[in-house]
Amino acid sequence: MKLELIKSTWSSKDVSFCNDGWSDAQRRPIINFMAVTKSDPMVLSSVNVERFTKSRLYIADKLMKKVREIKHQNVVQIITNNDHAYNATGAIVERHYPHILWTLAWCTL
Repeated sequence: MKLELIKSTWSSKDVSFCNDGWSDAQRRPIINFMAVTKSDPMVLSSVNVERFTKSRLYIADKLMKKVREIKHQNVVQIITNNDHAYNATGAIVERHYPHILWTLAWCTL
Protein backbone atom coordinates (compact mmCIF):
# COMPACT_ATOMS: atom_id res chain seq x y z
CA MET A 1 0.00 0.00 0.00
CA LYS A 2 2.75 2.49 0.98
CA LEU A 3 4.75 1.58 -2.14
CA GLU A 4 1.78 2.31 -4.39
CA LEU A 5 1.42 5.73 -2.74
CA ILE A 6 5.08 6.46 -3.45
CA LYS A 7 4.77 5.27 -7.06
CA SER A 8 1.75 7.53 -7.57
CA THR A 9 3.97 10.60 -6.87
CA TRP A 10 6.57 9.76 -9.52
CA SER A 11 4.84 11.80 -12.22
CA SER A 12 5.20 14.95 -10.11
CA LYS A 13 8.73 14.25 -8.83
CA ASP A 14 11.98 13.75 -10.66
CA VAL A 15 12.99 10.11 -10.35
CA SER A 16 16.60 8.99 -10.35
CA PHE A 17 16.94 5.37 -11.32
CA CYS A 18 19.92 3.62 -9.72
CA ASN A 19 21.44 0.23 -10.20
CA ASP A 20 24.43 -1.54 -8.81
CA GLY A 21 26.10 -4.89 -9.29
CA TRP A 22 27.48 -6.85 -6.36
CA SER A 23 27.74 -10.39 -4.98
CA ASP A 24 25.66 -11.89 -2.20
CA ALA A 25 26.97 -13.96 0.73
CA GLN A 26 27.15 -17.06 -1.50
CA ARG A 27 29.16 -15.03 -4.09
CA ARG A 28 26.31 -15.01 -6.63
CA PRO A 29 26.30 -11.92 -8.85
CA ILE A 30 23.30 -9.66 -8.18
CA ILE A 31 22.03 -6.48 -9.86
CA ASN A 32 19.92 -4.16 -7.69
CA PHE A 33 17.44 -1.68 -9.20
CA MET A 34 16.23 1.32 -7.18
CA ALA A 35 14.02 4.36 -7.83
CA VAL A 36 14.94 7.43 -5.82
CA THR A 37 13.19 10.77 -5.35
CA LYS A 38 14.12 13.50 -2.91
CA SER A 39 11.96 11.98 -0.19
CA ASP A 40 11.23 8.37 -1.16
CA PRO A 41 13.87 5.79 -2.17
CA MET A 42 12.49 2.41 -3.20
CA VAL A 43 14.16 -0.89 -4.10
CA LEU A 44 12.38 -2.17 -7.20
CA SER A 45 14.12 -5.52 -7.49
CA SER A 46 17.29 -7.53 -7.12
CA VAL A 47 18.14 -9.95 -9.89
CA ASN A 48 20.40 -12.99 -9.57
CA VAL A 49 22.46 -12.98 -12.76
CA GLU A 50 24.72 -15.97 -12.10
CA ARG A 51 23.53 -17.75 -15.27
CA PHE A 52 24.04 -14.68 -17.46
CA THR A 53 26.96 -12.63 -18.64
CA LYS A 54 26.58 -9.10 -17.33
CA SER A 55 27.21 -7.64 -20.78
CA ARG A 56 26.28 -4.10 -21.81
CA LEU A 57 23.33 -5.41 -23.86
CA TYR A 58 22.02 -7.60 -21.04
CA ILE A 59 22.26 -4.79 -18.48
CA ALA A 60 20.79 -2.24 -20.91
CA ASP A 61 17.82 -4.54 -21.55
CA LYS A 62 17.17 -4.92 -17.80
CA LEU A 63 17.62 -1.18 -17.22
CA MET A 64 15.26 -0.13 -20.00
CA LYS A 65 12.58 -2.55 -18.80
CA LYS A 66 12.73 -0.89 -15.39
CA VAL A 67 12.70 2.59 -16.96
CA ARG A 68 9.52 1.62 -18.83
CA GLU A 69 8.08 0.31 -15.54
CA ILE A 70 8.77 3.66 -13.88
CA LYS A 71 7.62 5.41 -17.10
CA HIS A 72 10.53 7.02 -18.92
CA GLN A 73 8.98 10.50 -18.76
CA ASN A 74 9.33 10.37 -14.94
CA VAL A 75 13.04 9.50 -15.02
CA VAL A 76 15.60 12.31 -15.11
CA GLN A 77 18.77 10.32 -14.58
CA ILE A 78 20.20 6.84 -14.36
CA ILE A 79 23.04 6.28 -11.92
CA THR A 80 25.29 3.25 -12.42
CA ASN A 81 28.59 2.06 -11.02
CA ASN A 82 31.85 2.55 -12.88
CA ASP A 83 32.17 -0.91 -14.39
CA HIS A 84 33.00 -1.25 -18.11
CA ALA A 85 29.67 -2.93 -18.96
CA TYR A 86 27.75 -0.23 -17.08
CA ASN A 87 29.65 2.53 -18.91
CA ALA A 88 28.54 1.11 -22.26
CA THR A 89 25.03 0.60 -20.91
CA GLY A 90 24.69 4.29 -20.07
CA ALA A 91 25.38 5.25 -23.68
CA ILE A 92 22.78 2.76 -24.95
CA VAL A 93 20.11 4.09 -22.60
CA GLU A 94 20.89 7.72 -23.52
CA ARG A 95 20.44 6.88 -27.23
CA HIS A 96 16.95 5.47 -26.52
CA TYR A 97 15.97 8.17 -24.03
CA PRO A 98 17.88 11.41 -24.83
CA HIS A 99 16.16 13.29 -21.99
CA ILE A 100 17.62 10.92 -19.36
CA LEU A 101 21.04 11.84 -18.01
CA TRP A 102 23.40 8.99 -17.31
CA THR A 103 25.68 9.46 -14.27
CA LEU A 104 28.45 7.33 -12.84
CA ALA A 105 28.45 6.72 -9.11
CA TRP A 106 31.93 6.88 -7.64
CA CYS A 107 32.30 5.01 -4.41
CA THR A 108 35.36 4.54 -2.28
CA LEU A 109 35.47 2.70 1.01
